[in-house]
Amino acid sequence: MFPVAILTIPDDNDRDFMKRLYIAHYNTMRRETYRLLNRTDVLDDIIQDACIKLIDKIPTLKILDCCRLHSYVVLTVRSVAINFIKRSDVRKKHTYLGAEDDMKDIISDSVTDDAESVESTVIYREKIKELRKAMLLLPERDRLLLEYKYILNMNDTEIAAQINIKPSSVREYLTRARRKALAIMEEGGISSAT
Repeated sequence: MFPVAILTIPDDNDRDFMKRLYIAHYNTMRRETYRLLNRTDVLDDIIQDACIKLIDKIPTLKILDCCRLHSYVVLTVRSVAINFIKRSDVRKKHTYLGAEDDMKDIISDSVTDDAESVESTVIYREKIKELRKAMLLLPERDRLLLEYKYILNMNDTEIAAQINIKPSSVREYLTRARRKALAIMEEGGISSAT
């Protein structure tokens, strides 16, 4: 059964495209979601949310070759699953089911920790935004190297096969790509020290 979001696409060509994409990548999306969450009760919800995000990108998806399309779908479902995890962690953090006296001790001890945690989270998110911008400015091969290694968690042999280089050269290429990304970030006023 297709997600409701796909069935509501007004354009027949786009709807057929998304149906084919869903059928072709359903098992991969399900496997990736389960790998991250280790739960079966929310798999279809995560996949449906990922499909909604993919529907917004149909023009882009139509021009991608099969390998990039697969990577795009995997990254999208992974992003939705990670956001689900983050929201669940926030809910757990702010839910308390114990005695009031215990809560007073926890609050007084964690007030300074929470302030530091919020600050470090904000700094981390800013770094991630700058890194995304820097990656968009990298040459395609360098960007793909970094995505394969750090987003898709591919090993050197898999990366070498995707980019048509020797497996023994992958580390050297990755080092160069990281240096280029760092240089772009530093040119934009963001240093690695922040």
